[in-house]
Amino acid sequence: MDVARTDWHEYDDWPAEQRSVRVGRWFAKGPAYEELRWRIADGAWSLEVGVFPDDSAVTYDSAERVVLAIRRQTLINRQANEINGGGPPPIPTLDASHIYWIQKHRDGLPGGDASGVCKVSYSTGEYTGLCLIARIAAEGVELLSVYGFEI
Repeated sequence: MDVARTDWHEYDDWPAEQRSVRVGRWFAKGPAYEELRWRIADGAWSLEVGVFPDDSAVTYDSAERVVLAIRRQTLINRQANEINGGGPPPIPTLDASHIYWIQKHRDGLPGGDASGVCKVSYSTGEYTGLCLIARIAAEGVELLSVYGFEI
């Protein structure tokens, strides 16, 4: 959501129907939405990670397990074998402070079992990042796949 003051004339071209919320001199462009962020701590280190406040939200406990597994580099490598028949690709070196979003993942899993599976959005640059698909299992957090994205 974009926010601007009514006396900032560079925003005069925003159509009135897109000015969804107004408080005093301030107005917002686009629909209002709720954002939920959880603070996950590990000693003196902490991270605020965004989650959707709807049915795609993971529990705090799940988010904490995934973030701490990435931070402590204890992910269990369950990525599929490469095409050449070799072992799974190595887990990339990850800095947990680059995680910005986590949500349930329901798509494209072998066998369709998506229980305990989440998608972690990880920033690698201003317009690039990684999506990590991870499953919370009894023995730890399993990394199922990693793919890059660019916006």
